[in-house]
Amino acid sequence: MTDPPRVLFVSSHAQRGGAESYVLRLIAGLGDRIRPSAVALEDGPMCADLGAAGVECAVVPTGRRIGIAVGARGLRRVVRQERPDVVHANGVKAAAVAGLALLGRPEPVVWVKHDHSWDGPWGRLVARMVDLVVGVSESAVRSLRPGPSVRVVPQGVEVEPVDRSAARRALRDELGLPVHAPVLICVGRLDPAKGFDDAVSVLADVVRRHPEARLVVAGGADPKHPEAAAAVDARAAALGVVDRVHRLGWRADVQALIAAADVLLVTSRAIDHRGTGHEGFGLVAAEAVMHGVPVAGFASGATPEVVGEAGVLVPAGDVAALAAAVDRILSDADLRSELAAAAAARARSYDVPRWLDAMAGIYAELATRPRGTV
Repeated sequence: MTDPPRVLFVSSHAQRGGAESYVLRLIAGLGDRIRPSAVALEDGPMCADLGAAGVECAVVPTGRRIGIAVGARGLRRVVRQERPDVVHANGVKAAAVAGLALLGRPEPVVWVKHDHSWDGPWGRLVARMVDLVVGVSESAVRSLRPGPSVRVVPQGVEVEPVDRSAARRALRDELGLPVHAPVLICVGRLDPAKGFDDAVSVLADVVRRHPEARLVVAGGADPKHPEAAAAVDARAAALGVVDRVHRLGWRADVQALIAAADVLLVTSRAIDHRGTGHEGFGLVAAEAVMHGVPVAGFASGATPEVVGEAGVLVPAGDVAALAAAVDRILSDADLRSELAAAAAARARSYDVPRWLDAMAGIYAELATRPRGTV
């Protein structure tokens, strides 16, 4: 091929989250190495974000079960019109829809697997419908091994430099706190799988030894889970820490918020037997490491792969152990220094050029091979 490959990105969701950020960052990073277009299987803010980046995004509404077939028909029409060289299915629903839509067609499909939803028989079935599965971590594709063609391409992570001292002062000024007040932060859309109500329980334990501690929750509401915000508020009320929990909603300055915190909490948890809810990569944890912010979280999913020695991880679901880990970080200056040194070393593993080169190579490879030969 002499021209850059035409890559049609199909996104399972259109809310602002890690998987959606992945697509936006990838498209921006690859620049003129690909010719991108996009389809979202629901409407949402990601469509506007793509438009602002100059990428046309069609919406093909796709529900569950019977909606998969309806979405596949709509996507097949888009593919016939655009004739992409490669279809990038971002998420398991996108992979199921794309695999069904392209039956009998020549366009190859790469499924970028971000999480553990549909792990098990259904995930293996979807994997057989596509040409290649790319996991953002080993954890994300472990359930597919041995099996179809599977590769791991860890996501590159890049953050804008932030003056942590200035960010620290700004956040505490916003919250009406003294500059020395400890701030814990968790970041992500308000989804039950994120376990932000457990983060409230951690705070309630931590304030016994650090009475000025506060918890910041930075993330927008998820229309599919309106009960998640109420669960956070209810837990705070039950534990008597309502005035210590600050839900800030979606914030464009989330990097500054992370950099301003003393500890980033990762409380993601499985919400079914497959492991749905475990982090498939954990972009927020990686961003905290890049900023030198200690991570305290549950050692499940890809979190140990991402954090390495730059955090303190405890058994999944052990809230008491997580609170003890936070207390250690806040109380032990030597430990904080060790974690900062480990973070500086760990940050090098999130190499952005390596990620971009790997994905560009995959698109070029798929675009020049007959289907089923990867």
